[in-house]
Amino acid sequence: MMITFMYRRVLHTVALTSLAAGLCTTSARAEVSYGEELYEQHCRHCHKTSVFVRDNSKVHGLEDLEHFVVRWSEFLRLQWDEHAIHAVTDHLNRQHYHFKATEKLH
Repeated sequence: MMITFMYRRVLHTVALTSLAAGLCTTSARAEVSYGEELYEQHCRHCHKTSVFVRDNSKVHGLEDLEHFVVRWSEFLRLQWDEHAIHAVTDHLNRQHYHFKATEKLH
């Protein structure tokens, strides 16, 4: 009886730990998906891949990247909140720029 109780308790702890780890991973994927979705909906038609590899890029770090995401979202009157700005910035950085996350986004 005691072994069964302890066994159930261990299984319960492992299940909760696994669930928590899965939720963190799912949350990160959801954030990336949200940024990608916004980018695909509002930006992709003008910003093809070539815009990210040109020699005269004005984006030299995460702060610059976020600045341009804000600039274009305002120009297009998208009314993105801070969450949307960070999601798109993160998506662009992961897909194209690969800046180190040492700079904190505003």
